[in-house]
Amino acid sequence: MYSDFNTRRTIISESAKKHSEKKVFCKSNYLHRNRFCDDKLQLDLHVFEQKIIKINFCASGCTLILASSQILENILLNKNIFEARTIINKFKNMLENQQVDLDLSDLNAFVNVKNHLNRLACVQLPIEALELEILDENKK
Repeated sequence: MYSDFNTRRTIISESAKKHSEKKVFCKSNYLHRNRFCDDKLQLDLHVFEQKIIKINFCASGCTLILASSQILENILLNKNIFEARTIINKFKNMLENQQVDLDLSDLNAFVNVKNHLNRLACVQLPIEALELEILDENKK
């Protein structure tokens, strides 16, 4: 399924559209910026008893950042921190190795983004934000 270009493009386009249609206000101390383009995002993350009970990315920029933000929100909601870290690590490995991992569901739509290194940063920005804020959340 994820080896088909048109399937991947549809997943990315529909996820980005869904993200763009949301009206969300993010309360965050962090503004994350892509150093290669104009992509930026804030993450509104609420963790209770090691479980992600709310996750919203307020992202602006290209289709890839919007889509990866939307898909990550869908996958990580109601996961515990250990599960979230596992998913993040699997996603990073998939991006690096360009091998589909069925555990990642629609994140596999980004399997070949490494072929366009300038776009890799767009997809990775939500991951970087998550890693920083999960670390910060664990310090509380």
